Amino acid sequence: MLVDRVDTLVEGGAPALAVLAELDTADGEPLRVEFVGDTPPATFDSALADVGAAAAETLAITSDAERAAESRAAGLQVVRLGVDVPDWSGIPAVVARLVDPDGVEEATFLRSLRAHGQLAEPGADAPAATHRVEEDGRITRERFRSI
Repeated sequence: MLVDRVDTLVEGGAPALAVLAELDTADGEPLRVEFVGDTPPATFDSALADVGAAAAETLAITSDAERAAESRAAGLQVVRLGVDVPDWSGIPAVVARLVDPDGVEEATFLRSLRAHGQLAEPGADAPAATHRVEEDGRITRERFRSI
């Protein structure tokens, strides 16, 4: 589960959210992304209860130092934009490590993509690929293909 202050999305959050939407939790369920606005720390418990999550399984993403401290004090895991990661582009990798710390799920997924011809390696022309390995090693999903 990911809880985020909406104001942190202003600078570059949309592409990261697209990647997060494709992640599954350790139990195979889709990662839930919930937005919690300026929820005061005193109401974190009720906000988490409203979405069916425990603080320990929740990640708060914020650029605000005070908000990060409040979230940690409430038992949430916290990633600070500009401190823990430079910007939103680093968030998918952080979340992937949290939900799949040993990389087992990712390795299985990549083996399946390769076995079915759906993973294009860097520089390869693979018209049937649904995913691509970028030069920097990131895996991206092919969203649109021209026919």
